[in-house]
Amino acid sequence: MQVLLAENIRRLRRDRHLTQEQLAEVLGVAVGTVSKWESGSSTPDLALIMELADFFGTSVDVLLGYRQQSTSLVGTLEQLRALRDARQYSEGRRMAEKAVKQFPNSFDVAYQGAMLYDMAALESRDHTAAGRAKELYTRALELMEQNTDPKISRIGIGNRLANLALQLGETGRGLALLKQNNVEGLNDALLGQMLAKQPEFQSEAPEYLETALLRLLPQLFSLCMGYLNLAGAGSFDTADARALMLLVIQFLDGLRQPGVGSALDKYLTALWCACAMMSEQQRDTAQADADLRRAYLLALRYDTAPTGTLALRFVRPAQPDKATAFDDFGPTARSGVEEVLKDNGADYPRLCSLWEEWNYEND
Repeated sequence: MQVLLAENIRRLRRDRHLTQEQLAEVLGVAVGTVSKWESGSSTPDLALIMELADFFGTSVDVLLGYRQQSTSLVGTLEQLRALRDARQYSEGRRMAEKAVKQFPNSFDVAYQGAMLYDMAALESRDHTAAGRAKELYTRALELMEQNTDPKISRIGIGNRLANLALQLGETGRGLALLKQNNVEGLNDALLGQMLAKQPEFQSEAPEYLETALLRLLPQLFSLCMGYLNLAGAGSFDTADARALMLLVIQFLDGLRQPGVGSALDKYLTALWCACAMMSEQQRDTAQADADLRRAYLLALRYDTAPTGTLALRFVRPAQPDKATAFDDFGPTARSGVEEVLKDNGADYPRLCSLWEEWNYEND
């Protein structure tokens, strides 16, 4: 066991921008006493340790800096994860309850137990399991200072509690938690879905749904470009990469308002160029030429009447500002493709020449 009481008192005091004098006043002790605690030359008695933990809003274990190094804890956590992954929820519940009793002040046990109950509740619509998951997530939040996994955050646990509240029929609480933890629109789609189910809140739903849809577009584009890069490096099948791009193209094309200019054409132009590169890599020159031709015609269409508006079918006409696109494709659609081809000229010299030929003919 390692005790880090002195360091933790000093850190927690500084985190709250308190002087030693101010902390001493709160606890009713001499300033020199706090100084000795922080230097490690003396230790507060148990009552004061508990008062310190309460004042700093943490547990005694966290304040002490206690870290259970027992292989028993490590093994327990591994078993909880394994039982959850195997969907062996009955045995998993028994082990979780045993672990919570054995390690009542362990963040990892509370969190892994909550995850197991959460999955059980989701798959079986078990309200009892959902309630227990809620209790354990809440306990995990109390022990959050022990967490060392960067993938686990208060926001993430808050959103898990929101989903549990919705499962338990606590709609108001669930919606409030989703809004509270809606960092950078993370919960927009789910909020739109849930608000649309409630007659009294339906008027709020379109705002969230539209925002979620608009956020999806650059994510889909980045997804395609990521797989394109992997395929170019030989780490992903080129045919699969092109197939993914065609699915995204079909989806984006279906979002456009028919007969209206749209900034989506710049996304589509870049995606058709990427398809051409994948076809070229597969030595299907006829398909590569056809893909690049689609990119060229789309670029011409956009550059003839450029617009910053996406003009999507599912965004209300009265909300034009939200559907404004910002991209790094360049001032024109053609210049964006030219930049992509230039950057990859060594791998696709024939496509570069073909593009230059079409530009020369059109100009």
